[in-house]
Amino acid sequence: MGRQVFKRISQFIHNRFLFVAIQYIYFMEPCYKTLQTIYNITKEDPQPTTYKCRPREIILRQFQDWSIIQQHLQQLESEGMVRTKQEETLVIHITAYGIEKINDNTELITGQL
Repeated sequence: MGRQVFKRISQFIHNRFLFVAIQYIYFMEPCYKTLQTIYNITKEDPQPTTYKCRPREIILRQFQDWSIIQQHLQQLESEGMVRTKQEETLVIHITAYGIEKINDNTELITGQL
């Protein structure tokens, strides 16, 4: 009896986790999907806030027009989550605040879980 209960509870928790993860991705505000993409690009770097992310890295990972991504970057920059700088090409840096927001992902989703 105990094993069956444990198995059902484990399945419920696993299914709930998958449901929440899917909701997180599906209901995330579009600009925060761009932030998540930037985070995924920079997170392996020893100092992710100094990583020079280039537009092509974002474009290759998102199925959106560059003009839409630019709007997202403007919004994220106005919220202090990224910094942009024009060098030879545009350079995007995620900020510590942007990393914090990605790690505290409940604030980035629309609707309720």
